[in-house]
Amino acid sequence: MKKLIPILLALLLCVSVSAAPPRVVDEADLIYEGDEAVLEAYCEQIADELDFDVVIHTVFGTDGKSIHLYAADYLEQNYGLDGAILVIDMLARDWYFAAPTGTFTDEAMDYMEERIQSNLDEEDFFGSAWTFAEDCETFIRQVRNGEEMTVPFDVGAAVIGVLICCGVGLAVGFIVRASLKSQLKSVYRRPEAGTYVVPGSLVLSESRDMYLYSHISKVKIPENNNSRSGGSFSSSSGSSFSGRGGSF
Repeated sequence: MKKLIPILLALLLCVSVSAAPPRVVDEADLIYEGDEAVLEAYCEQIADELDFDVVIHTVFGTDGKSIHLYAADYLEQNYGLDGAILVIDMLARDWYFAAPTGTFTDEAMDYMEERIQSNLDEEDFFGSAWTFAEDCETFIRQVRNGEEMTVPFDVGAAVIGVLICCGVGLAVGFIVRASLKSQLKSVYRRPEAGTYVVPGSLVLSESRDMYLYSHISKVKIPENNNSRSGGSFSSSSGSSFSGRGGSF
């Protein structure tokens, strides 16, 4: 029996070492439990297939650090340098995603930033986390397959562009048609009454301007709180990181 105890301890140690930490750490409790399990399974699938850790971390405060430094340190200290992390801080209502420099192109990070920001503006925390994981998988899979990292074609933006072009074309056509139509009129309605008055039939003996009242309405100009940030920086250990972030 005594010989089995060291063996069991060794097996437990191996299991504890090999077990990866959770990749979805929702300390701010922003994601429903069921959605969190789905997101965790997705991040685990990415790690298994691409050997790349996608980490989602929500917090109330960043321990006195700037959010980009907190994100880089948390990723490096808990998962290493082959991954990417999205941190959402509900205390400051800031967010930031970071990855070792060279993981994503600037174009890819700009694309990811827009998608994350649009979801957070709608308070869709699960959506922002899912799109982050989805984009990481898309871009890292391209690299693993030896392909160039390219941003997916945005069908919605293309459709909107076509609709705008059609709208401009219709507006121009309407203006041209209205202009040509107006040239066919030989009789015009006069905006002033003087044309219809018989000369000498109206004598104006007195005129004055009377001040009645005034009304002032004030509308506050809304502040733009969606400040953006990004670029390259170093973690506490000196590793080079890049990322994008903002507020919501």
